[in-house]
Amino acid sequence: MNERLTAENADWRNRHSSSYTPVEELFVRINDSIYRQQYSYLPAKVVNNTWHKPRNFITLDKGAVNGLHDDMGVIGPDGIVGVIRDVEPHFASVISILNPDVKTSVKTKRTGHHGLLYWDTNDQLTSSVIDIPKHARVHGRHHSDHRW
Repeated sequence: MNERLTAENADWRNRHSSSYTPVEELFVRINDSIYRQQYSYLPAKVVNNTWHKPRNFITLDKGAVNGLHDDMGVIGPDGIVGVIRDVEPHFASVISILNPDVKTSVKTKRTGHHGLLYWDTNDQLTSSVIDIPKHARVHGRHHSDHRW
């Protein structure tokens, strides 16, 4: 049942408008919107995971034969998980966002300011966001709230 739901979620994400981007530079626009798929989603299982080490990694049960390659993003139900570092035919190694070597761009929902998410807390539930302008008014979040 879980595998079926995971496949349905990936199919939904592949068809959702957020996976597409306008294709205006290659075509003449005639009262219509033309889009190409910008993102493609593939469900995968975590076969190994660390969160308590200074540098954490995840191993997925999908690899090059499934179309994965280095530098692809990995997301979960609550958002970003990490970035693929190495790919074998049937497995992929992911640098977790719970790794201080990973800094990823983030944007605050309310104000739209950009910053860098950086894990420096040694706590799997918290991290830091740096490089947001000093004049930006942002609110922190509580552990139980997964949204900004």
